Amino acid sequence: MAALVAFRREFLEVSNGLDVLREAMTIASACMKHFRTNHLQAQHLGIVPEKGYDNADNQSLLALRFLAWYAEEHNVNIRNAYSKEGEKRFGNYRVDGWVEEKKLVIEVNGCCWHGCKKMLS
Repeated sequence: MAALVAFRREFLEVSNGLDVLREAMTIASACMKHFRTNHLQAQHLGIVPEKGYDNADNQSLLALRFLAWYAEEHNVNIRNAYSKEGEKRFGNYRVDGWVEEKKLVIEVNGCCWHGCKKMLS
């Protein structure tokens, strides 16, 4: 209990009177409240990239390892989820790997991953 009281007192000092026990449920929300109250200027917003800061194109470790092996074995560049441009798209579909020079699509366990009924039946 003494640690909680000490933490509350310390946070009150650092945050110019923000009571962490009354105004926040988590440390993260308390820190965000402190930032918004004491540091964020009016009419200022952060500019977040269109796709956010994380790589949203998930790709399996197996696929990434296979594509790395294939690229080295065949001495080609393969566009994948972690390439600067991201996965190659064909309409609404994204492919695991794309070799521009050969116009080659590489899918790793595509039927298993996407649930292709023809291959899984």
